[in-house]
Amino acid sequence: MAASPEVGQILTKHYQDGKIVAAICAGPRVLLTHKIRIDHKHTITCYPTVRKESTDGEPYKLDAPDHAICYSKH
Repeated sequence: MAASPEVGQILTKHYQDGKIVAAICAGPRVLLTHKIRIDHKHTITCYPTVRKESTDGEPYKLDAPDHAICYSKH
């Protein structure tokens, strides 16, 4: 999903339209790959190996509903 431009376009439009976007387990990798965040304003959580690979200083906590994005590691 992270490699798919179509998925990126759909997620970006959904997010820009103010709809809720959710990512579970390794899903945050897809959102981060497609830049579905605004700077470092969102708090994320994800599977621990994804955190090491994908995060770039984003605030992290266990379960993180944050504005219109809801992340969970489970």
